[in-house]
Amino acid sequence: MRHGRYAYRELRKELIRLLLSGHVEEGEALPPVRTLAKRHDLNPLTVGKAIHTLPPGILRLVPGVGMFVAAGGVERLRAFERASFLQDQWPAIADEIRRLQLTRCELLQTTAVAAGDARTPDPVDA
Repeated sequence: MRHGRYAYRELRKELIRLLLSGHVEEGEALPPVRTLAKRHDLNPLTVGKAIHTLPPGILRLVPGVGMFVAAGGVERLRAFERASFLQDQWPAIADEIRRLQLTRCELLQTTAVAAGDARTPDPVDA
């Protein structure tokens, strides 16, 4: 993991990937802060910052026991990430689509391939 000023952001992104990919499920404990710090060669305060910058309601702390994925936490995180993507990243992507004059069919086919579905979209839907 990259060290320095924004190491907590990288760890935060990794935690989000773990949660959204299903590697850590609802009700499961995250590794302890000290374990994450050692694993990523970070200060425990940096790990704490990464955890505490996640949206509210994703994790639940059980004092003396650990940090767990809250019930409904993964779906809350997914909704937060979707909204963030649509607000922060999608406008630039849409501009690029218009600039390159990509067709709906090209976009649907590219999206299907990226999602692991190599079927050709129905031209009627495009």
